[in-house]
Amino acid sequence: MSKFLKCIFAAMLFSFASMANAILINFADIANGNLGTSQYDWTNVSGGEAGYDSIVFRFDMNFGPDLVLTITGNDETGSAFAYLDSTSGGRIGGLGVCPLLTNSMQCNPSSDDNVRADEMLTFTFTIAGVEVDIEDFTMTVNNNHGGGITEGHSLSLSDGVWDLNNTDLGFTTQSHLFGTDNEYTAAYNNGEFYIETIEFTLPERNPPQQVPEPANLVLMTLALFGLIVARRRAKS
Repeated sequence: MSKFLKCIFAAMLFSFASMANAILINFADIANGNLGTSQYDWTNVSGGEAGYDSIVFRFDMNFGPDLVLTITGNDETGSAFAYLDSTSGGRIGGLGVCPLLTNSMQCNPSSDDNVRADEMLTFTFTIAGVEVDIEDFTMTVNNNHGGGITEGHSLSLSDGVWDLNNTDLGFTTQSHLFGTDNEYTAAYNNGEFYIETIEFTLPERNPPQQVPEPANLVLMTLALFGLIVARRRAKS
């Protein structure tokens, strides 16, 4: 195969290749002041312990509008906050829910900052305001401020009840892989928890490929054939 044809073939493969990219967001680190900015392009959080009406992360998709992840905290009143709780007494925190904030965005009372009864966190992915499906969404949780995950500890997730079934008491973190969806939720079932990290795969970052009209496809084929013939004649 000539170098010319190899280049054409490589270009075609490149144009249709998916550039999927794995993203890891560590809420425990962010709550401790480490924003981990290489994983996203913009966020409304400043780093450190604080609560927010919603936490937003933006990811540059190169070919158009950003992918936006919006995280909200909810309780039975409908007015709770997503809360980033820092490590305390050597026990790791993460993302929780707080029903009431002080003027300095701290949880009041300070002990009510994980996910408790009737509380839930929601993760929604959108592009230009339209919800989009995300693959390989994985969540890790801990309950270190509460002394660790205990046997029988379970969460209510958007894809069912998650039984942790961990007999190793202490600071063990548990992880769960969701199915493909555009929105994920994690709520109290019978044990308090923090969300420590989430990980997911970005949609492909290539620009959408336009399907050539039949007439244009014929012209492109003839042009390519002409280039090949001309190159052969030039060699003879």
